[in-house]
Amino acid sequence: ALVPLLGPLWAGRCAGCGVAMPWLRPATELVTGALFALASLRYGLHPGTAVTIVFIAVLLVVLRIDWRHHLIFPQVIYTGLLLAFADAVLLPERPHDLLWAVVAAVAAAALFLFLYALALVLYRRRALGSGDVLLAAMIGAMAGPGTVAALTLGMLLGAVGGLTLVALRVRTMRDFIPYGAYLCAGTIIALLVF
Repeated sequence: ALVPLLGPLWAGRCAGCGVAMPWLRPATELVTGALFALASLRYGLHPGTAVTIVFIAVLLVVLRIDWRHHLIFPQVIYTGLLLAFADAVLLPERPHDLLWAVVAAVAAAALFLFLYALALVLYRRRALGSGDVLLAAMIGAMAGPGTVAALTLGMLLGAVGGLTLVALRVRTMRDFIPYGAYLCAGTIIALLVF
């Protein structure tokens, strides 16, 4: 059951508790491997490849948990922020990488804090969670100059995904969608493309 991808399919059940393996586990492992391979093809043998792979791994953890449970754990965000700032200090690819990371993190968090407050005023309820604000900061730190592209892609994916869920009657217009998951997906695309 611990062998990646094929193990859960072969075992069928958890060896410890006997619960059936969810299909999401091998699917997550397959997507993770494919994204790591794409990062390797995109950047080649370069320290940036390892950094991108680590960022993708952190984003996938947030994506999977938010998609399934509508939660964003601050510990994961703080780890991602620490890794992003460490990358900017230890392996800068552009001049002023640390400055870019800090400014992008603060600007992205400020934008999402504004959207959080605006939703409270307009709808009298939360449309975003505080985890989304922290996630925006982490995305800014990771994407640096590509933050606008990452957040725009995430927002577009969220709009299309949310409308699709409503059209399929899986959700209603009043339900929460895993917005953080879409932001993570947009950021992963931005890291691999831009």
